[in-house]
Amino acid sequence: HRDLKTDHIFVSDDRVCFIDLDSVVLGDPVRDPAHLVAHITARVGLDALPAEEARRAADLFADEYFAHVPAGWRHQFALHCAGALIEVAGGIFKRQEPRWPEKVAAAVAEAHRTASGTL
Repeated sequence: HRDLKTDHIFVSDDRVCFIDLDSVVLGDPVRDPAHLVAHITARVGLDALPAEEARRAADLFADEYFAHVPAGWRHQFALHCAGALIEVAGGIFKRQEPRWPEKVAAAVAEAHRTASGTL
């Protein structure tokens, strides 16, 4: 799929639904969760969420995801997250949204932190 983000997730009572119809691809199964973690961590569309809460939510999501998939998948996750954060930074730059310079810098710094193995 390669494009999972927060605006594709709908929660109603005790149900979660994922809707995104623009593309479908085959690829590494950790690509989608890494992409979602990058969007949450960079707070794309989540400006009201404090950065620390966003990081905590992203960590909780990743922990829950990896509790349900083969253990070997986790070793490639940090690299996918770092790449997804750079991709997210590029999107923020392209849109020139409010406070984009600091958001881009934060996403790039998070990508560096993640690639350095401190995810």
